[in-house]
Amino acid sequence: MSLLKWRITRGTFNICFFQSYERMNVADALMSRSYKDGERVIEQGAQADGMYFVESGEVRITIMGGKDGGEKEVNLIQSGGYFGELALVTHKPRAANAYAVGDIKLACKLTGLGWKVPINIT
Repeated sequence: MSLLKWRITRGTFNICFFQSYERMNVADALMSRSYKDGERVIEQGAQADGMYFVESGEVRITIMGGKDGGEKEVNLIQSGGYFGELALVTHKPRAANAYAVGDIKLACKLTGLGWKVPINIT
C-alpha cells in the first residue's frame, strides 16, 4: 500500500468529509499520474472529472480575471493536499485552473469509473 493510500485510509490525510469506509473506497480506486512543470491538470470552466491528491510536488491554483485580464494565483497546494472536489460536490464546471509546479505526482479518481462523490451540501 502506498503512503498516500495508507494516509487516506487511516484518516491522517486531510479529507475529513469522508467516513472511514468511504476513505477505503477512494484509496482503492486511486490512480497515480505524473505531470511536468507547467502542465495544466484541470481547466477553469471544464466539467469535473475527478478529484486529485498531491503525492509529491506542488500545484498552483489560478482563476481567470486578474488585473490584466489574465490568470491570478489564488492558492498553492503542497504534498498532502487535495483539490478538484468542489466541482464534484456542486456539479458545476471547474472554478479554477490547476498547474504543476515542477514535476509532480498526483493520485486521482475519475468519476467516469463508477465512483460517486459521497458528499451532500444542503
